[in-house]
Amino acid sequence: KLAALSLLAWWGLLPFLVYLLLAFAITAWRLRWALAQPEIPISAWLCAPFVKRWMDLAVDFGRMRVLWQADEAR
Repeated sequence: KLAALSLLAWWGLLPFLVYLLLAFAITAWRLRWALAQPEIPISAWLCAPFVKRWMDLAVDFGRMRVLWQADEAR
């Protein structure tokens, strides 16, 4: 019974471990690619996803503000 539970726990952990391995491999591959690009600073490569998310939020907020001001003007 213990062996069956151990096997079940291993099969439960296996997808998570594969996901972690894949995430590390992709990150290492992208980091190696980024370091090979002398014109792209590494800080910009690391911060780009976060900056894009904040810029998208700012654009959405700007659109909402314009719509709200147009609604107030009517």
